[in-house]
Amino acid sequence: MEKGGRICPVKVVKDKKNVEKLDELLAKVVRSWNFIIFQFAFIVVWIGLNHNHPSWAWDDASYSLLRLVLTIESSFIGSILLMHQHRQSEKDRTVIYNDYILDLLIKKDLKEIKPLIKKIHDSLNKE
Repeated sequence: MEKGGRICPVKVVKDKKNVEKLDELLAKVVRSWNFIIFQFAFIVVWIGLNHNHPSWAWDDASYSLLRLVLTIESSFIGSILLMHQHRQSEKDRTVIYNDYILDLLIKKDLKEIKPLIKKIHDSLNKE
């Protein structure tokens, strides 16, 4: 951003809100092998108990309740991952913008320093 003819970088806010912390935690859990292994075990136990113990069966043979649970879970997981990706891309854009501003400031400083260096170099060559 520019303020009074001066280029100022955007500050990256490091204070995370509780929602963002929860978002990052859930995204981290969902992307882990532990979650995948737990999901596999959960499905195996569900099907095993339902199939081997008909007296305990809480789901019919087509496993429609299991499908419903997994569908609802996948919709929540998809939303969580999309929210996390959006927040991360905002942070990335801020960092990239700050790098661009820093490059501009360095380029400006180099343009100002180059004549001074040349002047010093010329004065040393004359001696």
